[in-house]
Amino acid sequence: MQNLFALLKRYSSFLYFLLLQFICFFLLINYNNFHGSKYWNSTNDLVGWIQEKEADITSYFSLKQENEKLSVENSRLKEVLFSGLDSRKRKWLQEIDSIKEWKYEYIPARVVSSTSKYRKNYLLLDIGWADGVDPNQLMGVVGPQGVVGYAKKGGSEHYTQVVSILHSKFLLSVVHSKSEQQGMLSWQNEDDRFTATISDFPAYVDIQVGDAIVTSGNTGVFPRGEVVGTVSDVVEIPKSNSAKLTIKLATDFNSVYHVSVIRNNEILELQDLENGTEDEPKTPTTE
Repeated sequence: MQNLFALLKRYSSFLYFLLLQFICFFLLINYNNFHGSKYWNSTNDLVGWIQEKEADITSYFSLKQENEKLSVENSRLKEVLFSGLDSRKRKWLQEIDSIKEWKYEYIPARVVSSTSKYRKNYLLLDIGWADGVDPNQLMGVVGPQGVVGYAKKGGSEHYTQVVSILHSKFLLSVVHSKSEQQGMLSWQNEDDRFTATISDFPAYVDIQVGDAIVTSGNTGVFPRGEVVGTVSDVVEIPKSNSAKLTIKLATDFNSVYHVSVIRNNEILELQDLENGTEDEPKTPTTE
């Protein structure tokens, strides 16, 4: 113990210097916007780079399962394109697809890291605004199995953070595919990472276990029809005309490696139009 005190006394000046440097650095980062933003952006890039290398190793040992998912997804797309359509219908379908591609762009990305055991879960993608992710736009994220979450506004040049469906404040406008009845989906059971809930759904709608739940497309963040999950349980709420639906999520958040970020090229125009409807109409004037 005496040796320890002697050592501390011997290097006390140097230790005081380090302490003062730390305090100065702390004040500089927290009370100077320019230096603070530079520090946090650099930190996010460094952490993202480290987690990306870690993900390289993890994904290598999951190639078999990932290839199986991609194979299933390719099969589903081929069924949509070639399921018994004659040549005239195929040409019409291609024209419709070309319009959709112009409105919605799917930017491929790889998941660098993800969480699923907290109240607020996130994913980190290996693409940023340099790859086409709009830092000023809320963008949807989907995987081979279905909806994953929302890409957060902001982000860095090469990385994007995603708010997972498994987030306590996540909300998504969805549709019961058979009846076209809409509802709001949220994650309420924090002990269950496989299901979400539609709390206030009309009880008069005929709903069966196994029915598909898809995105409504109302907000423009997701196109209509992206898979969210299937109905696993229906509970009618007493003394009301509503039912509570438990939705088995299509995405397994423990094995998400490849996703696509959806960019709606018309969403800013849509938002401007919606904001314009809130203004009082002006009487035209002539000069």
